[in-house]
Amino acid sequence: MRVGDEAVEVRSARHRAVLASLLLSANREVSVETLIRHVWGERPSGSAVAALRVLIMRVRRSLGEPGLIRTSSSGYVIDVDNDGLDLLRFRGLTERAKAARTAGALDRAAHLLDRALAEWRGPALSDVASESLHASEVPLLLEDRLRAAAERVDVNLQRGRHHEVIGELRRLTQEYPLREQFWAQFMLALHLSDRRDEALVAYREVRRRLAEEVGIDPGPVLRSVYRAVVGDGPRIAEPASLAVPCQLPPVASSFFGREAEAGRLRELLQPAPDRISVPIVTVCGPPGVGKTALATQVAHELRAAYPDGQLWVDLRGHAANPPLSTTAALTGFLRSLSVPAAGLPEDQDELVAAYRSALSGRRVLVVLDNAADTEQVRPLLPGGPGCAVVVTSRDELRGLTVLNGGVRVRVDVPSPGEAAGLLSAALGDDPGYPAETIGELADLCGHLPLALRIAASNLVGKSRSHLEAYAARLRAGNRVSVLSVGDDDKAAVLTAFEHSYRSLGPAAKRVLHLLALLPGADIAEAAVAAATDQNLFQAGRTLEELAGVSLVQRRGHDRYRVPHLLADYVALLPAVRGEQLRRDRHRLFDWYSKVADRATGLLYPDLPRTGRPLPDEAGPAPEVADRATAFAWLETERPTLAAVAVRWAGHATGHLGFWQFVERVRVHLAVNQHPELAWVTEAARLAARKLAESTPRVGGRLDALSR
Repeated sequence: MRVGDEAVEVRSARHRAVLASLLLSANREVSVETLIRHVWGERPSGSAVAALRVLIMRVRRSLGEPGLIRTSSSGYVIDVDNDGLDLLRFRGLTERAKAARTAGALDRAAHLLDRALAEWRGPALSDVASESLHASEVPLLLEDRLRAAAERVDVNLQRGRHHEVIGELRRLTQEYPLREQFWAQFMLALHLSDRRDEALVAYREVRRRLAEEVGIDPGPVLRSVYRAVVGDGPRIAEPASLAVPCQLPPVASSFFGREAEAGRLRELLQPAPDRISVPIVTVCGPPGVGKTALATQVAHELRAAYPDGQLWVDLRGHAANPPLSTTAALTGFLRSLSVPAAGLPEDQDELVAAYRSALSGRRVLVVLDNAADTEQVRPLLPGGPGCAVVVTSRDELRGLTVLNGGVRVRVDVPSPGEAAGLLSAALGDDPGYPAETIGELADLCGHLPLALRIAASNLVGKSRSHLEAYAARLRAGNRVSVLSVGDDDKAAVLTAFEHSYRSLGPAAKRVLHLLALLPGADIAEAAVAAATDQNLFQAGRTLEELAGVSLVQRRGHDRYRVPHLLADYVALLPAVRGEQLRRDRHRLFDWYSKVADRATGLLYPDLPRTGRPLPDEAGPAPEVADRATAFAWLETERPTLAAVAVRWAGHATGHLGFWQFVERVRVHLAVNQHPELAWVTEAARLAARKLAESTPRVGGRLDALSR
């Protein structure tokens, strides 16, 4: 390694592992957890974090420029110019070569690819003793190198240099005997050089190897070259049919965290020699949680495992435009797989058959983004076990799990620490924001990745005062209204929620508006049933509908919660049959009041009872038959009871039921010294002052009651 004009020798094995980890992600954060895994393996000691700090300090010292490695919110970053690292030079040259080839500048493309491959001076990380790096990074680096080598061969074949590439391809097919692309290029080069017999020998050789070592037949590209050689197919004048589709969108530059979910995805999608079915993984979660970013990140990491290509399509399941038709998706995929447009059938079933035939024998990763439902996905599933499918959707797509063997990977809102880390990564170069300020802004964004990225885009490059002013706007108003980027509807939290809300039926919308009255609080299925005048089965079915499309969170087997940001969105909507919502709200409050009265009556029989009996119109209450059941219910519900008190105080402060409810709940919270007592007491004080202002003659009595 060179720092400036000085050659720096890094002798320590651990120093090289740290440096390699940072350089492989140059100019991007590498988390502490990742560095520890690359240095000490999967089972580090408990002191690994402290040891890593010492290691980083020593690497900085050995480099002679401490500023090269920066400390970030959750890890470290090494800053390197694009021309200062062989890997970055290689990637830049290959991208320029692709652009030159697309523009028809074949000589320039060949020259750029020659320069790119000259950056390789041996096996990747050959002097780095890290099992983790060799397992996770070396295959990806090798895949990049082989893709560049194949691209250079293609360019030279297009330039008419087929005689010159035969020797290189003979070596590549012996080095990588299961890589069908090199064999197809080898056969094509021989065929174009009028060496037909040798091309047929090469086909027999690769067919034998594939059968003996993998148990599969040659793929469609090899077969098409074979047919051209024997004269049973169209003559191939150039290697256009050998193109390997790579349709994946770029990885988000500020992708952060999600290591557990990404690890699970990699585990499920890794090819296995004994696999007999197509692995199908559904990445599901609420709007804006980062499902596409996660799927894209892992798909890029698995490119080496699926060398015949990566297909990607946005199915527009939750978008302003209508969902993409099955016919359009299949047609796009078939064209990407080099099936001529003139030969595509019109019938959908025939398109499905053609698609699965084109994938037969190939190892392709298919990413179906933003799926609406199971029926939209099923026709796009490959038939052979060599391929794999990742589906992202707000819907849980349970039909794929039941009938197609799909595995669900749930993606929820990240932890506060991960959210703060994502926000820091999205902000880029640290402008001096304190960690507590970043944490507060992440909280105000509800830890939702889309909201965090929107906030970062509005703040990047701004001063600390801008951030504080932005946080003040979020605190003061409806956060969903603030979290947008100019006139870009796609970059708005409101738009993300709107697409899901529009798909709901009237019953689901009614329940969502009800739950949004108590954002962040767990609400029991029985409470929803009582408030909406339904039986438990009906209420449970509606709640599961909302949970299935990721608009409410499951909290145990019969409890559900609406996140704060989604509640802010619901608050902007006109109430679904407003009078009905008011009745639902009163029934909800009365139900909690009635059950709290019954439970506290059993626990505290000496508690004075004031006022009239509570009404029975709130619907059936859960069975609270003894002191143990009463105590368990109050303990389970106490955060929700506090939320009910706060919300109720803002509505019917003159309702006698409110004061009876507060009186009973406060006793239980006070006896057991629960922190929710402060919330309930403050709600009572605010309600008393509000009522005193509107009815001064009773103010004194209510002030005393609220103390």
